[in-house]
Amino acid sequence: MKRRLLSLIAILMFCNSISAQVGIGTINPEPSAALDVTSSNKGFLPPRLTTIQRNGILNLTPGLTIYNVDKACIEVYNGTTWESLTSSKLPESSNANDILYWDGSEWVNLAIGEEGSILKVVNGALSWVTAASSQVSYGFEDQFNDLTTELQDLKTDFAKVRVKISFGTSLDPNVTEMSLLVSTNPNPVPINSTELTISLSDLNQEYLNQSDVNITSLEANTTYYYRVLINGEFVSEDISFFKTYSHELGDSYQGGILAYLYKPWEDGFVNGQMHGFVVAESDLSVTAAWGCEGTHLAGMITGGSAASTSSQNQAIINNCSDANTAAKLCNNLTLNGYSDWLLPSKDLINGGIRQGDVLNNLTGITSGYYWSCTPHSNNPSTSAWATDILSGSNIQASKSTSYKIRPVREF
Repeated sequence: MKRRLLSLIAILMFCNSISAQVGIGTINPEPSAALDVTSSNKGFLPPRLTTIQRNGILNLTPGLTIYNVDKACIEVYNGTTWESLTSSKLPESSNANDILYWDGSEWVNLAIGEEGSILKVVNGALSWVTAASSQVSYGFEDQFNDLTTELQDLKTDFAKVRVKISFGTSLDPNVTEMSLLVSTNPNPVPINSTELTISLSDLNQEYLNQSDVNITSLEANTTYYYRVLINGEFVSEDISFFKTYSHELGDSYQGGILAYLYKPWEDGFVNGQMHGFVVAESDLSVTAAWGCEGTHLAGMITGGSAASTSSQNQAIINNCSDANTAAKLCNNLTLNGYSDWLLPSKDLINGGIRQGDVLNNLTGITSGYYWSCTPHSNNPSTSAWATDILSGSNIQASKSTSYKIRPVREF
């Protein structure tokens, strides 16, 4: 038996010395391979060592290969250090949308950052940082301090923001571009915002020093945040917001037809809310005089705006003793569940009720004059403004004259 074994070993050594190749599972090893292991149901199993055992190997030779059971990977000695070739599994803490990066020896799990944050290298490792800390206004503090933004107009799908610098000044010459970042994210940065160009020429124009930015294609009843971006990199620390309106002029709303929405610069405007006036869908069934002819009532103004409607009506109610005047008939009206109806001001009739989207949705408007609550400036004790809603004609009318009445209410 021993003789047969020695003979087999001698034959293998002889064959190996002739071909310098060994085939396991094949009699035709690949010509370029010193060792060709072929199998359809088995694998190659290198030595399995812990890291401590691996570090105890003496006389390391480049190309030496092991399987590191501590790191669950194949490692090869490159002449200087051990390099990992594979990883059999991802970190146990991996979740959907997490990021994995290789630190040179193992996979490291990096949880997804907050929306708007930026991935940066911090102290040699990847880390999420907020955009506010990575896009600061260093170098432009004075310019940002001189910038102001003002909301100028607001609708369901549109807003206008005015950007201003101090009157009679000009921009820092190092400012080469400026834009408005608009986003539904409370921290608007370039990656989560729409960028809208701010005109530098308008800002630098003498005696103008402002640029209007139109923001279109907005969603109704949605809060948007905005801030200024300089040179595509530096953001203002000041973040402003607005909320688009839920309804448009001409819509049915709170007992009538939506006729007027307060502009951002008017006293009745509250950012994030919707306030204005609705107009009744029909005239009162009677006509009436304005009342108190010959008396300039305390608390009345001859000009005013839509916003003065409530105060003008209150002054009439408090200081005019005549019964069944136009304002008092509105005050006593209960309609569609509301009992706070008013006689509209001249400006509310012309700037609200007569506007196309409103007027086109009103019924029963006929030719002829309607009372406003606004006294006439020429003789406020005896006359007030009356308006033909269809034609737009405004006249100075005697307070004793009976005209039609179209009530409004403020919300």
